[in-house]
Amino acid sequence: MIVGSNWFYGFSHTSNAKDQHIRATMNTSKIADVLEVFLAAGVDTYMGQMQYPGQKEALEEAQQRTGRKIIVISTPGLNIGDTPEALDEARRTIERDAELGVSICMPHTSATDPLWTCEHGPSATWSCTAAGFVRPA
Repeated sequence: MIVGSNWFYGFSHTSNAKDQHIRATMNTSKIADVLEVFLAAGVDTYMGQMQYPGQKEALEEAQQRTGRKIIVISTPGLNIGDTPEALDEARRTIERDAELGVSICMPHTSATDPLWTCEHGPSATWSCTAAGFVRPA
């Protein structure tokens, strides 16, 4: 089981009113409260955008309270533009996740889905190798 972050940060995927309610209700301490319950039940894996404001602090607070380590799957958005600057920005985003101590960096579907076409497979306009996702043999 994996703890998701949508409801912590106001992404209900149902309505703007619900999103606003979540954002008004949740804070770092409340997120840590929820994570503490999951950790007590043996669920120690968390998925979300690690660079989202307050996420790192909430995870650290929950870990400090429980003495348990959380496995973090970060899902950053990436600039998928077909320029050297875009690739550099994507690389910096991934490097920042590494600096924050994520266990797994798995780019958000907002970045990966546009790179795939059903008819032709992966887009030729963006190279995962150039971005550092795949290391050449």
